Amino acid sequence: MTIFAELGFDVVSVAGDGDADRLVAGLGIDDRVERPDELDARLTDALCDADLVVVENLATIPLNLEASRSAGRVLAG
Repeated sequence: MTIFAELGFDVVSVAGDGDADRLVAGLGIDDRVERPDELDARLTDALCDADLVVVENLATIPLNLEASRSAGRVLAG
């Protein structure tokens, strides 16, 4: 994040919990998703102004498989 900011990019962090600029319910490690389409919509809203998305740990360590799948669907679209 620091390098992107130093290069002049506006950097916004998105997470399910913790210290992030935008929190999205359903992305947390222990979150349970009952309606994947709702998570897709929340994630789409959180990323609506992004030109570049760097996904860190969500797919490599899929402790919340539905969050990984949602990110894949949203970013593929």
